[in-house]
Parts: sequence; C-alpha cells; structure tokens
Amino acid sequence: MEIPREMHILYSIDDGAVSTGLKFTLEELAPDRTRVVFNVDELKGHDTEGLAVNTAKLHAIAYEALKKLDDFDEVKDAA
Repeated sequence: MEIPREMHILYSIDDGAVSTGLKFTLEELAPDRTRVVFNVDELKGHDTEGLAVNTAKLHAIAYEALKKLDDFDEVKDAA
C-alpha cells in the first residue's frame, strides 16, 4: 500500500473566524513500518485574541486518527 507523505486536517469554526489543524508527515521505513510525526497548527483567525489551542485534545485526536488507519483495507485497483 502506498503511503502519502503528508496529510493535513484543518479545523475551522464560523468560516475561518477560528482555525487550527494537524499536519501529519509520514515516512515509510520498511514494508510494515512507518514513522509518523504530527504538528499542531497555530490558532488563526480574527476571533482568536486570548484563546489558545488545547494541544492535549488535538494530540488525542491525532492518535485516534492514526489508530483508524489500521482499519482500512488495501485497495488492489484504483476506483
């Protein structure tokens, strides 16, 4: 299965008034081993004064997303 090099999950509230995201970088080390690094985007938008990203919650979301990758089956032919 070919692994993408990068994935970016964006979170936006009220059409970008507040936004952040998770950027995953994946590196295939061996056929059954992949290194994954993720970073939390800075909080952006015009309504973000005094707000901070709950990085612990975004890390939990990232780990949940990575666990779900194992649930997908390999596709033999592209649709």
